[in-house]
Amino acid sequence: MPSHRVHRTCAELIGISGDVANFVDRLIDLGRCEAHDVGVRHPAVDLGGVQTPAVSGAEVLVGCLAMQGRLDGVHLRAAALHHLLDCVDGKVGRYGTALAGNAFDVERALARCLSEVADRLRDVDMYVLPADRAAAREAAEMLTKPLYDIYNDHRDVLRRCVTLIAEEDASKGVEPLGVYQYYNPLRGLLTLCGEEHRWVKPFL
Repeated sequence: MPSHRVHRTCAELIGISGDVANFVDRLIDLGRCEAHDVGVRHPAVDLGGVQTPAVSGAEVLVGCLAMQGRLDGVHLRAAALHHLLDCVDGKVGRYGTALAGNAFDVERALARCLSEVADRLRDVDMYVLPADRAAAREAAEMLTKPLYDIYNDHRDVLRRCVTLIAEEDASKGVEPLGVYQYYNPLRGLLTLCGEEHRWVKPFL
């Protein structure tokens, strides 16, 4: 995951204060809200001695913000951004820091992370007890709406954040090309043929 410094920098670039970003980052990353990465992860409950993820992570995160008196638009935006940047960091770690140097790859990584984070926030039917699904879906939408707003309204900032994440990962020893290097010849051929926009990168 990116450092809290990167999280804070990216938050400030879209108008979220550093204090709000720090609060949300610590809430999500330090397990202060039942589980690390709560929101996209669903805390487990004990069902007859079996630990089962049957609680909505989105609902737990929203509840934690409410209990702290922080359930408002800016904190929800900070939480949505946090999960989006964590996903981007995973892509950079897997495909290499060179991803940040190609505009096409940056756009695909951002679009894929938007979809993946939204799906995990909304993934309530599998993990949530039937009686709780309505509340879980409502909580998920409270986080997915700012997620989409950030993606649609601050794409330039998000592109810059991909670069910041790649630079930080490079300083940690992440290779420029990871498994991604095996698909470069294919992308080069498609680009030469004017077909790059139709290419779907494996696994991304």
